[in-house]
Amino acid sequence: MKLTPDNKERLEEIQEFYRTMERESEPYREYFAALATLPPEPPPPVTFIEIGNTSVPRGGSEDARLQLTPT
Repeated sequence: MKLTPDNKERLEEIQEFYRTMERESEPYREYFAALATLPPEPPPPVTFIEIGNTSVPRGGSEDARLQLTPT
């Protein structure tokens, strides 16, 4: 394939792009390498949530009855 002036210019742009990316990506490579050396974080503790009626104490609804009020 013969390089035309347009193709040659485009090839130079692409090569310059890759050279720039290599220079710019060096700090990122160092950052990710440092992250790889860190110990893993422990998983968060498991939290249990009880869903229910909070107006009645726990176990208090088992023997609940309606109270007749004298009129």
